[in-house]
Amino acid sequence: MTLTEEAAPAALRQRHARVRRYEPIERLAHWWVACCFVLTLLTGASVRHHRQGLISSGLIWHLISAGALILGLLLLFALPGRRSLWKGFSALLRLSAVDWKLLRSPWSLLHRTRGGPAPWGKYNLGQKLAAYLLVLLLVGLYATGIAAALAGHRLGAPHGAFVALTVIVLLGHVFLALVNPSTRPALNGMLTGWVDRSWAEHHHAAWLEELEARDLERQPAGGSSHGS
Repeated sequence: MTLTEEAAPAALRQRHARVRRYEPIERLAHWWVACCFVLTLLTGASVRHHRQGLISSGLIWHLISAGALILGLLLLFALPGRRSLWKGFSALLRLSAVDWKLLRSPWSLLHRTRGGPAPWGKYNLGQKLAAYLLVLLLVGLYATGIAAALAGHRLGAPHGAFVALTVIVLLGHVFLALVNPSTRPALNGMLTGWVDRSWAEHHHAAWLEELEARDLERQPAGGSSHGS
């Protein structure tokens, strides 16, 4: 490797204080799910048990918002920018070698990351496990919700239990996004699409290295995609 090649990544790091973390379609998918879920939760709280064939307006809006969540996601996956969405979901649901190492030997990886950059890709293991849990909870929510809608209030308890568990997990997500100092900078990525390079280097070092390698390959074609 020549001196010029060694200096190139450093030059890129100096030029780019921010890196793109999410494409617009990824952010749209996130906020669509968030808004639909909050609306579904609020309308669900207003639902009154229907009897004698009568269905409340609250239940109707509850079903509409729940359906909109799924239909909206399916529509986004059909749009031209769906490749970024697929890549993002793939990164979120795929366990890397580092993830498996942590699952097999948590203490060894903790010792490795202490005092230095975390070797995560775009998402860390905690985010991936939370995503798996939310998928399972959403399946349970929809299954028990459909059963409760068909059978009336007799099956409301299981649906309520899934709602409570999902809310607990999402409150943890909100806490990490808004309160916890070390993870709060990630919220800017979901709001604007960009995060500070220093934060990415400390929390998602492997992902940043991949971005910089890709950026370096594109340099001869003229221009970087990270921003300044």
